[in-house]
Amino acid sequence: MDNDTTTIARARTEVIPALKKQSDNNHTLKQFTNKLYALKKCKNYKELNFKTISHLSKCFRYCVSQNQHDLDGMRKNFEAITKHVFGNHSLCGSWCGYVSSPTTYKPLQLSYHRYLSNEGLKVDLTSIVDFYISQADRLVDLGSTQPSESFNNTVVNEKLFLSPGKVTGTIAMKTDLKRKKDKDKKDTEEYKKRRALKNAESKKSQVSSAVKEGITYETDANISNTEIPPPLNKPIPTPIAAGQHTFVYFDLETTGLGKYHHICISI
Repeated sequence: MDNDTTTIARARTEVIPALKKQSDNNHTLKQFTNKLYALKKCKNYKELNFKTISHLSKCFRYCVSQNQHDLDGMRKNFEAITKHVFGNHSLCGSWCGYVSSPTTYKPLQLSYHRYLSNEGLKVDLTSIVDFYISQADRLVDLGSTQPSESFNNTVVNEKLFLSPGKVTGTIAMKTDLKRKKDKDKKDTEEYKKRRALKNAESKKSQVSSAVKEGITYETDANISNTEIPPPLNKPIPTPIAAGQHTFVYFDLETTGLGKYHHICISI
């Protein structure tokens, strides 16, 4: 089951006390990534940027995936994650390029191809990883809740007499086939590298825009903490000749689409 429910506690109380829970792989990874973003928001570590978080999440995912049913191996690799990004490769295995080529290896997945150096960040990252080391026995046999969720949806649809007909069944088969092809494509190393590069370029572009314009759109951004800076150079009015016009497009927030609704303005 998911990692954000109390169902297991109730099941152990009312059904079987020794009931064992199998955690969901995707939710476990998401939980780890969310902890990193929460740390970034709380402590504002500059080194803990999008690229660093992506690399740490990838290391975490590989550690969990490659050490299923190997408790000692998982604990050792978890401990290696923090050391690895700070330039200590004493616990690294064959997955680390430094092991095979120590004289030429560079941490290409980190910003500016440099190891992390902030001691405060090191302490906080170690604390997060230590939590998963203590929970490693619950991570060596991960599963997926997707089949269960799909089955639940099927049961609900049948109960509500919404079971698919012939046309819907045909569309579902085509959709499943397309999904399988997409999954096979996304599982390739080439696709993953291209996606990581694209995400990094997109994040870099957003950061550059934020430097020039300030924060104009992000989760929880509001008028109290968002300030648009003045232009770098004062605009110079330029007359427009007759018959020539310049159109300026911008987004408006309104109280509705009715005739007497208003544009939202904050003063």
